[in-house]
Amino acid sequence: MTLRGTLTAIQRRWAPQEMALSRERRLAGLAGSLGALLLGLSLTVMGAFWIKTESRHEAQLNFDRYADKLDASVAQRFTRVLNTFQGLRGYFHASQSPVERDAFRIWVASRRIQEDMSGIRGLGFIQRVDRKALADFIEVERQDGAPGFTVRTSGVASDLFVIKYIEPLANNEKAWGYDIGSEAIRREAAERAVRSGQPALTARITLVQDGKSRPGYLYFLPVFNWASKIDTPDDRRRNLIGLIYAPIVLEEFFNGIGDVADQQLDLAVFDGDDMASNQRVFALGLNAERAQAAHAIWGSTGPKFEAFRRLDIGGHSLTLRIGSTQEFERRYESATVWWFALSGCMLSGLLAVTVWLLLVGRARAEALAQAMTSDLSAAKQSAELALRDNTTLLDTLHRFNLMSVSDAEGHIVDVNESFCKVSGYTREELIGRSHRVMGSDQHDQAFWTEMWQTISRGEPWEGDVCNRARDGSLYWVKTTVVPLKDARGRIEKYLSIRTDITDAKRNQQELADMAERYQLAIDGGSDGLWDWFNVNDHKMWWSPQLYRMLGYELNEFPAGLDAFENLLHPDHRRSVLGTIEGALKRTRPLDATYPLRTKSGGYRWVRCRGKTFFDENGFATRMAGSLQDVHDRHLAEEVIQKHSEQLSAIFSLSPDGFVSFGADGQVNYASAAYTDLTGLSAESVLCLDESEFLSQLFARCVNPPALQSLDGLMLAPADADPMSWLSRHRLVLQMKSPAGRMLALSLYQTQGDTVSRLLLVRDVTHEAEVDRMKNAFLSMAAHELRTPMASIYGFIELMLTREMKPEKQKDLLGKVYRQCEVMISIINELLDLARIESQRGADFECRAIDLVTIVEGVVGDFKPPADREAPIVIRPEGETLVRADQQKMCQAFLNVLSNAYKYSPQGGAVSVSFPVQLDESGSRWSGISVVDQGIGMTPEQLAHMGERFFRADKSGNIPGTGLGVSIVKEIMELMGGRLDVSSELGKGTTMTLWLPQELPSPVLTLA
Repeated sequence: MTLRGTLTAIQRRWAPQEMALSRERRLAGLAGSLGALLLGLSLTVMGAFWIKTESRHEAQLNFDRYADKLDASVAQRFTRVLNTFQGLRGYFHASQSPVERDAFRIWVASRRIQEDMSGIRGLGFIQRVDRKALADFIEVERQDGAPGFTVRTSGVASDLFVIKYIEPLANNEKAWGYDIGSEAIRREAAERAVRSGQPALTARITLVQDGKSRPGYLYFLPVFNWASKIDTPDDRRRNLIGLIYAPIVLEEFFNGIGDVADQQLDLAVFDGDDMASNQRVFALGLNAERAQAAHAIWGSTGPKFEAFRRLDIGGHSLTLRIGSTQEFERRYESATVWWFALSGCMLSGLLAVTVWLLLVGRARAEALAQAMTSDLSAAKQSAELALRDNTTLLDTLHRFNLMSVSDAEGHIVDVNESFCKVSGYTREELIGRSHRVMGSDQHDQAFWTEMWQTISRGEPWEGDVCNRARDGSLYWVKTTVVPLKDARGRIEKYLSIRTDITDAKRNQQELADMAERYQLAIDGGSDGLWDWFNVNDHKMWWSPQLYRMLGYELNEFPAGLDAFENLLHPDHRRSVLGTIEGALKRTRPLDATYPLRTKSGGYRWVRCRGKTFFDENGFATRMAGSLQDVHDRHLAEEVIQKHSEQLSAIFSLSPDGFVSFGADGQVNYASAAYTDLTGLSAESVLCLDESEFLSQLFARCVNPPALQSLDGLMLAPADADPMSWLSRHRLVLQMKSPAGRMLALSLYQTQGDTVSRLLLVRDVTHEAEVDRMKNAFLSMAAHELRTPMASIYGFIELMLTREMKPEKQKDLLGKVYRQCEVMISIINELLDLARIESQRGADFECRAIDLVTIVEGVVGDFKPPADREAPIVIRPEGETLVRADQQKMCQAFLNVLSNAYKYSPQGGAVSVSFPVQLDESGSRWSGISVVDQGIGMTPEQLAHMGERFFRADKSGNIPGTGLGVSIVKEIMELMGGRLDVSSELGKGTTMTLWLPQELPSPVLTLA
């Protein structure tokens, strides 16, 4: 028997009873079934409304989350520009001098702004220029490596804001030299930045360098003189260095911002608070075709979810309009509500039918009695009505359910079309076979045993069954199996009613998988998670890893704000709680590093990051985040910081310059001493390779060597004299400025990754000068000794080769004797000078002596030349005490006095006086001044006084070695004094020996 035939037999069995029912009974049954139907439909509507509300709530939460990310991304892009500004401003302050054009270009190039920050056309520097000084300003810039520099301005304002630097120049050449003060919007923002000392953003403008005329902005940051007073607008205007600025093309600036919200939300940016279409400066355009498609989904042409955010960037407001896209809204169009409504309607119908059947069943007995006397036509009509109702029910079941009938042995005898459609089998393939043909092996034997035991007892069975379709795919059905019995109560067949729940099962499995992955992430992650789900309560939730991180067992103590405060280190408690309070008030983000106490009693450093959730009124409601264990990294950073400070201190104290090269061959460090020695700033050499570094250094050298790589420093010069000081250095450079400075370069190889090579730059100017002076001294000494030696050699040769009278021989021997005296004098004075230089005053016995006593002793022993008077001594009143070595002081004065007589051969008085003077610090100096009336000296001769072997008289008529004044100068300097010489040609010379006065010891009088 077919399924339809079975149900038809049931209808015929009940039809006579239905026809026997009275009209009142039918109305009562109908009223009951309608009530049941209305109740079911009401519950269905309420359930559908609840499902839809929950779906919309979930969509709203995700929309708010995406909107927050878009809002934060926009603010972060401006913050990243401002951070770059602040780094450049720090570079200006660190330079403590105007930043050069090349240094500015290198700094900007090292930041790679066009790769890291799209939409930023470059970085520039604007200088405020008085209009009266404009011509001088242009001339200075052209001489400073910018011959093509010119200023484009208009108007008559007293001052200009000129773009002095802009990098990269290739993309911004139209803006170079432009006076932004000649345009009202740009000037207003620039002056606002100067007045406030804060960053400033212009209103909407069109950049001069943007050929597409797209909406753009200029972002300014003022730079003031370091450590200057900038409390008032006047102070800031007076101490202004200039403005760092960046031109921004908004279309490029927001490139890729849609990915922040996974292309789920549309964004439009408006200039200011007015959201008119002409004020829109940027739009993602994801809703451009929404007017047609959105109406079919939501019944309106606008987005379902929309939010407005206002940002204050540099004193100028931008309004963000954020709307949902069709793709976002489709994600939350849940088909569950429709399936729920449909299933509810079906169940409501079944409930109404069931109530109808229950109500009329009670009156069947009475209907049988009345059937005898009822009108056949009325009974026929009742039977037809019941038949139509049952037929409708049967059609409904066939349409929305998978139905099958099997015999008592479980063989299929009938299936409906829905069953065949879902299973993939045809009716002919299923008839006569059992349901095992669709077995999926997803259920164990106990599952099927329990089912057969239930239906074998004549009880209905209900459960979820996984079947396998003909194509091998699995599908789930909610199955109800009803046993049908014959007149004797034996099971005749089984009616199975199934509903396809594959999608619901799939969703359920996905939710279970997501929950499992979330739990695995919590349990297996290295970070500890926490959730302060109500900031008005102290209770919290901490993940197991957070407890393990601190050495505690899970839930060893209740998680909460009080427990957290107890774990904080006392020195950090105030700052950490202040950071949390700032995050709750939206004044700062929650990102802090601090130590927490572990179970062992020690402290472990962690980094805490979190997010605060706010309600519609702006009040904090919840905070959640993570704790990352950074203890080892923090300790390592402290060690690195300590080592860096030690190295910095060593390098800062060393007079030698150091330049290190990384494994990539580029400069990664240059000490301050290198800048002092070469005049090249550390910033200008950073990131240069070896060839570029050498080219920059050699440009400041006289006769630079042909060296392209530092490898050449590993070998000594092939032509270096092994006895010369040059052989001790790989490479010696003579600098152009300051003139005469000599620098020696040495290269050292290392095995580290951070530093592969270290270049040592040492100032060897003094070493070179000493070597030059030594060579000059030896040359002059050899010359001075050769002159008398040549005379001696010549006179002796004459005496050996010629016969001479005794008088002539005696005359020649006298000349030889005098030349020997000259040689002995030179040698003695050389030895004396060498002894003084080697001892450097170590053999001096300095004590308080009276200069008058020194002079009187030397003058008393001095024998003036024949026909010359003794020197005139002008004695002071009282003692003239100084601290000096008495023997050396006598030697110096005797040398000066002897020169006074030798260089005044025509006679004239020689006088000795005792002058006194005050130096710049107020200290008193005493001196011995010797004045002659001799030949004097020219200014050129006077400039060479004190040089070894220098003699003012080149004729040779005045005896002397040219070393006396050098010895006097050395003696005076070693005793803390000095030698002053003044002279005028033909009038005489004055030589003064100066020494600091020695204060007399106080005299104590005993009463």
